[in-house]
Amino acid sequence: MLYKKYLLIIIASCVLICSNAHALDKEQINVGILVPINSLYPWGEIILEPMYVMENIFETLTKMKEGSIEIEPCLALRIDPSPDYKIWTAYLRKNVTFHDDTPFNAAAVVASFSVQDSLKNKVKKLDDYTVVFTLDKPNVTFPITLSTPYYGIASQSTIDCYKTNCRTPVIVGTGPYKLQNWHPPSEIILGANEAYWGKKPFFKKAGFFSYEKDEALLEALKKGTVHLAPTIKPKNIAAISEMPHLQFRTIQTLSICTFLLNTERKPFNDSRIRQAINYAINKKELVRKYFLGGQTGIAANTFTPPAILRLYDPSLSKEYDPEKAKALLKEAGYPDGFEVTLAITNNPRPYLPDPIEISNDVSKNLQAVGIKSKVEIIVSPNESGNPFLQGKYEMTISGWLSDSPDPDDYLTSLFATQSIDAANISRYSNKKIDTLLEQGRSQKNPAERLKIYQQVQTILHQEMPFVPLFYSLQTIAWHNKIKNFIPQSINRLYLQPLSLEE
Repeated sequence: MLYKKYLLIIIASCVLICSNAHALDKEQINVGILVPINSLYPWGEIILEPMYVMENIFETLTKMKEGSIEIEPCLALRIDPSPDYKIWTAYLRKNVTFHDDTPFNAAAVVASFSVQDSLKNKVKKLDDYTVVFTLDKPNVTFPITLSTPYYGIASQSTIDCYKTNCRTPVIVGTGPYKLQNWHPPSEIILGANEAYWGKKPFFKKAGFFSYEKDEALLEALKKGTVHLAPTIKPKNIAAISEMPHLQFRTIQTLSICTFLLNTERKPFNDSRIRQAINYAINKKELVRKYFLGGQTGIAANTFTPPAILRLYDPSLSKEYDPEKAKALLKEAGYPDGFEVTLAITNNPRPYLPDPIEISNDVSKNLQAVGIKSKVEIIVSPNESGNPFLQGKYEMTISGWLSDSPDPDDYLTSLFATQSIDAANISRYSNKKIDTLLEQGRSQKNPAERLKIYQQVQTILHQEMPFVPLFYSLQTIAWHNKIKNFIPQSINRLYLQPLSLEE
C-alpha cells in the first residue's frame, strides 16, 4: 500500500507538471537565443544578441517607437539642431535614477560618451540637465544615431569597471530591467526596476538563455521553458508551426549577409579578384538550399537591403558566372587561382542560418574556379581579441543587422574609412566614398540624399569591396499568451511593454 501511495503522488506530480509545461505567468518571461553572451557593455559591442539584453538595462537619449521606424524621446525630452546640423542640444529628463540609486544627469551623459570612441570629446555639459554635441560635420541623422544601443547611458560605477577591466562586471543603467544574475555565457536573469521612471514592467523577471544547438532551443520552446525566440532557423519553421501554444511571424529585416575580403591584403586589394569571387558564388543555389527554397531569403545584388531608400538598381546586378570569374582571375595574374583561408564563427544569424555549411558550399564554388579555400572555425571572439576587427584574416562570412532604417547606418558603418577597426571589417577605404557619405549626412532633402547614395552604390559595384550574399527574412516565435509583442525589422527587443492575455 505504501508503494501505491508513493506511486500515486508521483503520478499526480507528473500530471501537474505536464499540465503546466506551457504555463507562463507574470513572474518571469524567458528569451531563447543561439549565441553566447560574453559582454554587456554597450561601448563598441556590435553583436546582436547582447543588444537584446542591453536595451532593457541601458537607455539611450532617443529611441525607436515600438513597431515603428520613427524616433521618439527617451532619456532626452528633446534634441534640437543648429541651422547647419553640426550642433545638437539635448534637454534631459529629470527625476531619473540609475539602478544603483545615483542620479541621471548631464554629468552622467558626458561620462558615458567619454568611453564611446566615435563621439568622444564631442559632448559637453551646459547645465545639470542640458548637454551639447558639437560634431565635426553636419549630420541630419544624428537623433537616429543616438537611438542605437551603442550609445546607452551607464552609471559611473559601470564606466569605472569597464575602464579598469574589473573581474566582476558592473552593469548599471536606467532601464526598466536591471541585472540580477549572470552566468556567462549561457544564462542572464534581469529583475524589474521598481523605481523605473516610465511604465513599470509587467514581468517581475526576464531570463535570457543561450543554446549551443537549435534543436535544444526548439525543445525548450516546445516544453514552454522558453517563451520567446527572436531567431528561428528556416529549417525549423515547420516544427514551430506544429506547437499550438506558439505563434510565429516571418518579417523582412534590414539585414544583409556579406562575404568579406580583407582589402588590405593581397590579392584582395585588386578589385578584379573581388569581382571574380562575386561571379564565382552561386547565391541563388545557396538561397534555395538554406532559406527554405527561397521563401525566407533573397540573393543579394546590391550593398543595402531593398527597403533602404529604394537603392536597388537591377542594372548593376552581377549574376553567377564561373567562366567570367576565371577570366578575371587570369587577367589579374592568377590563372591557376590561389590558396586562402576562409575563417568563420559558428554563430547562426537570421542572415546566416548555417554558418559552417554555407561556408563549405561557398568554398566549393571558389574551388571550381581555382581558388583553394580552407574553412577554419574561429571560437566566438571577444572585442579585445577579435581577429576580424583587427584585420587578421583573409576571408570571412559576416553580415549587418541595421540599428536604423537610414542608409547612412549601412554605408558609413560598412564602407567609410573612419569605420576601419570597427564595422568596416573589409577595411575598404575610398576618398570619393568618404566624401559622398559626408554629403549624404548633411543633405536635408530626401531626393538629393537618394541621388548621393545611388552614386555610392555605383562606385561600390565597380569596386566590390565585399560580396553581398543574401537579404534574409527573420522568423520570430513567441508564446500565444504574450500581449503587445510587435516584431521589428530593426532588431529591437523591448520587454517593458509586454504583458499577458487575461
